[in-house]
Amino acid sequence: MLLTLLLIGFAPVAWVFAQSTNSVPTMGILHLLFGAVALIFGLRFLSHGFRCLETSSHAGLEIWMIIFTMVLLQMTTALRPFIGRADSFMPKEKKFFLTHWAEQMSGRTNHVSLLDD
Repeated sequence: MLLTLLLIGFAPVAWVFAQSTNSVPTMGILHLLFGAVALIFGLRFLSHGFRCLETSSHAGLEIWMIIFTMVLLQMTTALRPFIGRADSFMPKEKKFFLTHWAEQMSGRTNHVSLLDD
């Protein structure tokens, strides 16, 4: 819930920057920065909440947090029109998020930017 509230709070700032630039890498980094801040605060809040339960092991929660973070990072590739370039919504080719980010930063893709419209 905290992660969602923080992302909603960052939305107007992201919109202002989206209106002032057509740079996909800049917007991608900005969105990742906002997402990282929200993720850190959200996972920290969740971790503190589970510590109050005073269980003997938090290994399951820590593994879930790692999986949750990886899924969020992979979503930046699966939802490419939001961060990056794509010809259509939900592109058909599959890529690991680090591969997608490297291609976007190097400019090796031939796709049209959705931010140029």
